[in-house]
Amino acid sequence: MAADRLRRINEQLRTILAQELSRAVELSSGTIVSITQVRTSADLKTATVLVSILPERCTGSVLHSLQAHMPYFVSAVRQQVPLRSLPHFRFTVDTTERRAGKIEALLDSLAKTG
Repeated sequence: MAADRLRRINEQLRTILAQELSRAVELSSGTIVSITQVRTSADLKTATVLVSILPERCTGSVLHSLQAHMPYFVSAVRQQVPLRSLPHFRFTVDTTERRAGKIEALLDSLAKTG
């Protein structure tokens, strides 16, 4: 039951943060940012927000911009999510696609040699 509630909270936070990201954060031309997942701790004190950033060379500036807009994100979430206290948000880069690409490359090299 608690895991189901946490899953709903994570999805709600992801949806709201993605909407507010598109409204509030000005990105340089050709930069794409998406919020891929939110992982909230069981005690609801912290929430890790996984973001995908393309091109990768813009990662530092985008993460800095997301941190700079933190008060805006917190305010938007506070207005839309009925929680007594909000988790502390921490933005981090989602490396799932990069790791998947490395695994695929390894599998391709194994297939060619075998």
